[in-house]
Amino acid sequence: NGDLFPGKALRPSSLRQPIRPGLQYKLLSQSGPVHAPVFTMSVDVDGTTYEASGPSKKTAKLHVAVKVSLSHGEGASVMSSEAPFT
Repeated sequence: NGDLFPGKALRPSSLRQPIRPGLQYKLLSQSGPVHAPVFTMSVDVDGTTYEASGPSKKTAKLHVAVKVSLSHGEGASVMSSEAPFT
């Protein structure tokens, strides 16, 4: 489903510059019922497309940003022992 931390809330204060300036995040889809939507966002970075989902566009965008950070070796600042990456 694209959630990086199922059952855990992402705290933006724990992310070190998660969203890189100049990147174009795209809304790929919105699914689910009106009271519980699931948004899927994507971004292309250096020829690689990253996708993630969340209950809001903002959360989905943050999840994508975390995936980008993790793939670029910046994951230590976004991971905690409370929220294992799955």
